[in-house]
Amino acid sequence: MKYTRLFILGLALLAAGCQTVTVQQVQFDKKPTAAHKKILINAVKENFYDPYSIRDAELSNQLNFSNGSIGYCGRLNAKNTFGGYTGRLYVRVIIKGNLIMHYQSNSIWCKANQSQIKWNRFRELEKL
Repeated sequence: MKYTRLFILGLALLAAGCQTVTVQQVQFDKKPTAAHKKILINAVKENFYDPYSIRDAELSNQLNFSNGSIGYCGRLNAKNTFGGYTGRLYVRVIIKGNLIMHYQSNSIWCKANQSQIKWNRFRELEKL
């Protein structure tokens, strides 16, 4: 019983610390920079199964978060290990300086806010 109370208290404290961030709070009209695009292309080359199969690639405008990091949402379609296209994949990337600090595949936040995000064609990624 003691552990159950502690568990419930922990969940309540965790929920109290959560904050929902809206697109309007973080999105700017600044398009992705060439340097950031290069960082993202290199990351895709290293981490995707078949980066040369990417199509329908789009990248959001720059997202500036309160902790000083810069991020982007991306959406694309690429082949999986079976050689078939998986459907549109949403990813969120956080960049600090010239390093990727966080990468989230299947980002629920980017997918849920896709209609509010300003998308840009990411032709450089499609031309790999």
